[in-house]
Amino acid sequence: MTAAASPDKHIAAARRRVAHLEALAAACDTADARIRDAAEKRLAALEDTIAKARRQALTSPEAAETFQRLIRERARLLAIMERPGGAE
Repeated sequence: MTAAASPDKHIAAARRRVAHLEALAAACDTADARIRDAAEKRLAALEDTIAKARRQALTSPEAAETFQRLIRERARLLAIMERPGGAE
């Protein structure tokens, strides 16, 4: 029969797990911040494209489809930027 591990070993193991989880949380926050930054940059460029496409969408069915696609992309970007969490 083996002896039970000492409380110090359990505490040390728990501290290692907590440290690992903190490192994972920091990595997730960093990735989330990068995603948000990329979404903001894409949105800035997309707004100009939408403004140009809006005028053309009134005269061409193909341009209207392109305009709708751009609007859907903008909605996805805004959803990414508005979701909770991350480093702020």
